[in-house]
Amino acid sequence: MNNKTGAEVSFELDDNNKLNVRINTERLTLESVTVEDTKTYYDNLYSDKSVMNLYATGNIQSLEYVKGRVDTWVKRYEKNDVFSSLTVRKNDDDSFVGQVVADYSEKVGQSELSYLFAKKNWNKGYASEAVGAVVGEWVNKVVEKGYRINKKLDNPEGERFTFIFATARPDNPASVKILENTCKMHKYCEQERFGHLRNYYKKDITPLR
Repeated sequence: MNNKTGAEVSFELDDNNKLNVRINTERLTLESVTVEDTKTYYDNLYSDKSVMNLYATGNIQSLEYVKGRVDTWVKRYEKNDVFSSLTVRKNDDDSFVGQVVADYSEKVGQSELSYLFAKKNWNKGYASEAVGAVVGEWVNKVVEKGYRINKKLDNPEGERFTFIFATARPDNPASVKILENTCKMHKYCEQERFGHLRNYYKKDITPLR
């Protein structure tokens, strides 16, 4: 195991060239999202006002919205594209904990990190453990494998992965703590997004090459 976060990361391709990502930490397993996770995401995350309150617009989302997002993420894995969602579960009982997403963004070469955790799993250190493993060991593995980001119809080869960034509202101290203390990400600006002031954090991955 890596001596920084204690996480083991594996990227495996099946016979259909579908990518299966797995991260093992002390208490958690993070794995590539599947279509079967849709209802779980909706029930535990996107339909819960308390979970969504400080995330993006702050509004809950419909089941159809979640289906669309999961479909996009699953299709990326089917194309050996690592920038997608990871479902987080406990090692001891396989119960659902939350999700961590390293997604596409409108910024060249940059992935946007986001995460949601079911309310029953708050204040247990799970978010720090899962997000820390992604920003640490997962990022290292992506760089090692040479994965490219933002693959689109007009740019099928994508872009060189250079940064991972995340935002957090100043009134969300738990998320700020994860990004600053656990992930050691650098705060580089503050600006309004989704109607609220947000801190912007980034990790430059070019030194890893």
